[in-house]
Amino acid sequence: MSATTELPAYLDELGVKATIKPADHPKSAPEWAENFAAFRVSVTYQGNRASFFFYKGRGNSREITTADVIHALARDYDASCYTLKEFRDEFGGCVDSAATYRAVKRQAERFKRLFPDEQTRQNIAEMEY
Repeated sequence: MSATTELPAYLDELGVKATIKPADHPKSAPEWAENFAAFRVSVTYQGNRASFFFYKGRGNSREITTADVIHALARDYDASCYTLKEFRDEFGGCVDSAATYRAVKRQAERFKRLFPDEQTRQNIAEMEY
């Protein structure tokens, strides 16, 4: 593992880059996303690229960073090991929990494609942020 223990510094060390631009909500956005500001994000790392929508609360005026995005992807990756029942038990059985579960699984796959090395994924998951 890297001697770096903070996620932003570790991502810099790895050469991870992201472009983050405000975006209109896509038609496919979940209903809950209406209450959040939408961004289109593209992340690159060692020739791998992932693009997706990212949401943040409208009251949060802080600029989104690459570390924010990667941290969120890592959390989805962590949660992707759950079955749907375990996911509902852990995060609540809301009406759209099956759709949210599928979205988490898709984000986890993006994370794996972006960071194919398991040790790198583990390092990111364990970083302080």
